Amino acid sequence: MLVRKSKIWMESDGSIVHEDGRILFFSLERFRRDIVAGECCFICGTSPAHTGFNHEHVIPDWILDELDLKGKRVELPNATNFGYARYKIPCCTACNSLLGKKFEERVSDLLKSGYGNLSSYVSKEGPWLLYIWLALIFFKTHLKDRFLRLNLDARLGSEKIADIYDWNTMHHIHCLVRAMYTKVSLDRRIIGSFFLIPAKTAKHFEPFDYGDNFPTKSIFLRFKEIVLFCVLDDACATYSALKDTLLPKIGGPLSPIQIREVFARISYTATRISERPKFYTSINATRGTLKILAKSRKFVKMLEHEPEVYGAISYRSCGELIRGMPVSDRDCILENLKSGKWTFLFDTTGQFAFDSMDIVG
Repeated sequence: MLVRKSKIWMESDGSIVHEDGRILFFSLERFRRDIVAGECCFICGTSPAHTGFNHEHVIPDWILDELDLKGKRVELPNATNFGYARYKIPCCTACNSLLGKKFEERVSDLLKSGYGNLSSYVSKEGPWLLYIWLALIFFKTHLKDRFLRLNLDARLGSEKIADIYDWNTMHHIHCLVRAMYTKVSLDRRIIGSFFLIPAKTAKHFEPFDYGDNFPTKSIFLRFKEIVLFCVLDDACATYSALKDTLLPKIGGPLSPIQIREVFARISYTATRISERPKFYTSINATRGTLKILAKSRKFVKMLEHEPEVYGAISYRSCGELIRGMPVSDRDCILENLKSGKWTFLFDTTGQFAFDSMDIVG
């Protein structure tokens, strides 16, 4: 017990439980047992044996409806395609409803209102709602990987995609996406790097795109003329590194391939942070409250540039899109991507490329 008459107590595995039965904090041991390896609801931790379950869409259902994606497919890390409509994870009925009220209804209204209104909202209210929403999508994406084979050929083993992940690095993100349920306080210094940039729209462009990078905990999501980028666990270090270098050079809306390049640059910059922040939960047993805080360097120190690392990230981010483009020098572009020597953002004079992916003639 933390305090004899406290509203909360610590269980033997280190988890913190409220007197009303809510698990306020999953110990690392319990997180790995019940959420990663188990079948419990990823928000409240309840077993399907004790309450009703349904399915939570990884990509929110309202996006699938708005952009007519339910008949389309998402490409998975094992190079297979999976229907968006079936791209779901188990979730208890109560938490599924809670996620809808706390996030999806609000985010849906914001994104549907357009880039200008969303930008005004972020300037006034900050990016917290969108930041946690992106963390939620990131977490659901990789939790889904528990059910998907790493190798389609059964002769290569039955290992799942998620088996190769270091799940310890997801514990903090799990704490974030449960904050609306646990009512834990979030210190302003824990927020990750968040970027809101307009996207170019055209009849030959898909209105939706999504990608993430597990090692750097980075994510992007494009919805019509809006694209959101985020590094979830860097306490704004990546933003600090790019706000005076990359961002001022972006002179207009991004084409689909430019979005992928910006994401590659953000993900790569996140790999160069020499000392990533450490997150922890502070407990006030008397009041029965918790707060997530961060310890990070006041000044961001970056590691040396490694072209081959950037090239690998750029190739992974942009390669799929390039292979589907009708360009004659595709092989040359792909090779230069691997070496980190290709850009779609800027022209030969170093100016922003406004005509990226425009149809000529």
